[in-house]
Amino acid sequence: MVQGKMGGSGARFNLGEMTVTRATVQLPGGWTGFGYCAGRDPRKAELIALLDATLQRDPSLAERVLPPLAAALEQARTTQGRKAAATKVDFFTLVRGEDPR
Repeated sequence: MVQGKMGGSGARFNLGEMTVTRATVQLPGGWTGFGYCAGRDPRKAELIALLDATLQRDPSLAERVLPPLAAALEQARTTQGRKAAATKVDFFTLVRGEDPR
């Protein structure tokens, strides 16, 4: 159940349900990783879990792996924002003056 808040500071209310996919992987060394993602994408959840387990095994990889992933996410957000901005419609009201009656 996804919850929302009115204005970000109001009382919580139930907005609706959301599908979540989860995965758990165990590496040969015994490290276990968990992955969750919104929607129905088992491969994505598996990759998240694999990354979680890998970073537990060798935390120093985070310095090499996470910055490129963050950059790719930011690029995707920027591209999506530009596409949305291209469809923006500005509505305005024309004042035609007083009613002559």
